[in-house]
Amino acid sequence: MKKRLDFQPNEDICIGDKYRLKTFIHTGSFGSVWKAENLISGEVVALKIPINQEKADHTLSEGKHLIGVRHPNLITLNWMGRVEGLFVIEMELYEGSRLSDLMDNKGFKEPKTFDEIKDIAIQIIEGIEFIHSKKISHGDIKPNNILLRNNNIKLTDFGTSKFIDDVYVDTPYTLGTWAYIAPEVAGTHKRYLNSDIYSLGVLLYQLLTGRTPHQTSLQVINNYYFPSPKEINPSITEDMDKVVLKCLERNPEERYQSVAELKKDFIKAWRSLNIRRFNETKIQEVPQEQDKAWIEKVQTLISGNHFSEADKILDQQLVQGHNPDGFFYKAISYYKQRSNTLALECLEKINMEEVESLRKDAFWEAVLNLKGKIYLKTKKYDKANAVFRILVEKNPDSIDYSYKLASTLALMHHEKEAILILEKINLDTPGMLTVIKKIGYAYDQIRDFKKARSYYLHALTIDPDDKHLKKRLSIINT
Repeated sequence: MKKRLDFQPNEDICIGDKYRLKTFIHTGSFGSVWKAENLISGEVVALKIPINQEKADHTLSEGKHLIGVRHPNLITLNWMGRVEGLFVIEMELYEGSRLSDLMDNKGFKEPKTFDEIKDIAIQIIEGIEFIHSKKISHGDIKPNNILLRNNNIKLTDFGTSKFIDDVYVDTPYTLGTWAYIAPEVAGTHKRYLNSDIYSLGVLLYQLLTGRTPHQTSLQVINNYYFPSPKEINPSITEDMDKVVLKCLERNPEERYQSVAELKKDFIKAWRSLNIRRFNETKIQEVPQEQDKAWIEKVQTLISGNHFSEADKILDQQLVQGHNPDGFFYKAISYYKQRSNTLALECLEKINMEEVESLRKDAFWEAVLNLKGKIYLKTKKYDKANAVFRILVEKNPDSIDYSYKLASTLALMHHEKEAILILEKINLDTPGMLTVIKKIGYAYDQIRDFKKARSYYLHALTIDPDDKHLKKRLSIINT
């Protein structure tokens, strides 16, 4: 079962003997979604096909916790894994409209009543409350990931993309997505449960006013002024104004600390609204600040390998003094172009004192992580080891950092320590092909062929056409 890197989905194409693609539904940064028939069960389902097939197995690190879990406001994940080498995610088919298609920059295209808006908001809140009860962040709350049918809400695109490496470049945020990102996440993409509450605040703001507080990355990062909901929609009460603004607090510690707390205050505040007045009040037009949204442009250009164009924008920003983010993305550009020395020089020029305090920790980790990957590429294993040890110590539950540390240790011929880390990952999150293969290779290196054979055989049940595994297995069997 090879990893299918060249698969082109199309109508009536079969994926092994398990699925037949029927109709294209949607595409996003993570992959495409198709209406499909499960040939085994006969059920019509939604099938997501990730773009990055090499790293798709990592979705198991979070998605496995939600497989089969049901909630009225969440799309159910039925199964995920490889079929004929292609990684797919089978989901409940819910043929609703995306909330983004029902709205424009003035609000709903077809006006909603007080009760309809309230019901939409409550269902979104309750869906996120349930995800948080599983200690999982959604991480991408926006109208495009909210399905609506007969005023019933379903959230999608949760718990399946957190562990994808290089998320800040390989899956760049679109302009629309940036508006919903918490400031501590912007530019680093490290998620917190509390960050989802900021995104909920943006959605509530939009439902009440027809617009979002910010529109671009720089507005989020640089804390551009935005009017309170009440300034735009005068029928909003002080209580509701306070609820939304508390969700949008720049400092995570000053926001709501749980969705349950938010829901309680939200319901109470809605009761204070004058229904007739709310439905009849004309929302005020507010001039919107404009900026060049250069981070979004740079991300898109780097993702498309248009490095010279990206570098021109970055050089302009660095001349204007956009130091930390400018140097960071310049380093990413160099890293993608395999100019590792220049990438490190850019990272060394970053002055962390110029990074806003609430972004500092996540930004520092993003910089350190990039340094570690550059050290690995340049075979400076001692330095990579030091970097990933720091990151693992700070984030002991991070599979990503633990895996990178184990990989570094294996390259330094510290296989036994690498095995301990990898076996813990495998115990906590079984079924990840890259981890299983790496354990097998590590045992192979220390000549424990019995255990190496066991892990190779396990890996071949997932990927039976892996020629390198078959070759190693034939060698240790002789």
